[in-house]
Amino acid sequence: MNENLIDRLKNLGLDERFLFKKEDFENWNSQLSYPELVVLEGNGRFSGYFYNAEYPVEVVDHQKNVEFCGYKDSYIQWGVDLVAMVLTQTDVLEIQLSHSKSGIKKLYVYRDQRKPIDYFGLKYSHTLTMKSFNYYSRNVVRYPFNEVEELYIPSFNYAWQNDQERYKQNTLPDYVVINASTEGLLYLAEVFLNFGRVQEQNNEINFERVSSGFLLNSLEARFWLPGSLFFYNDNLESLNP
Repeated sequence: MNENLIDRLKNLGLDERFLFKKEDFENWNSQLSYPELVVLEGNGRFSGYFYNAEYPVEVVDHQKNVEFCGYKDSYIQWGVDLVAMVLTQTDVLEIQLSHSKSGIKKLYVYRDQRKPIDYFGLKYSHTLTMKSFNYYSRNVVRYPFNEVEELYIPSFNYAWQNDQERYKQNTLPDYVVINASTEGLLYLAEVFLNFGRVQEQNNEINFERVSSGFLLNSLEARFWLPGSLFFYNDNLESLNP
């Protein structure tokens, strides 16, 4: 990743514009290594649901989650790579997580490039391609996907190198797989680019619904910077969640 590009994006002021062009990524590689991003299986979130007096038990839902810890540069790099993925029409982004603290060893990002259309009841799809992307810097909110259409929300899932391991209890996953539409990838890229700005004061973002989970059949995902509640250290080497 070009350090000058990261520095430029990191130092953007509020509401500043940056134009990404397809030709900027002619030599871009979709197989990457992130040495400064740590991904861990989370403990999950428990939600209790009470019923009336005729129903004698409380139902408890365990929503699984995944934790991402990195620096501002880490998230900007990821945001740029998501933009590159869209502009180069790449279907799969493969990211090796090389930091020793990372429990998850690889991320896969899949692009669902076929955009569904419902035209007066006639359902069909077409492939969306782009030559450039206008990014405008914004402040980050803690729950950036709360008001976004479900069609554009990315999904997060665990995967195992050995398929048989997924049927065993308490087997740690090897991978995290992210699926998103083209629009979902660009929205995700914007979130990461905004999260990495020097002026951004928020050190935590959550991909979860405040009351009812994130997305059906998806993990909840939380992203942390140094000094936050989960990543309270100032460097990844000292991370001890």
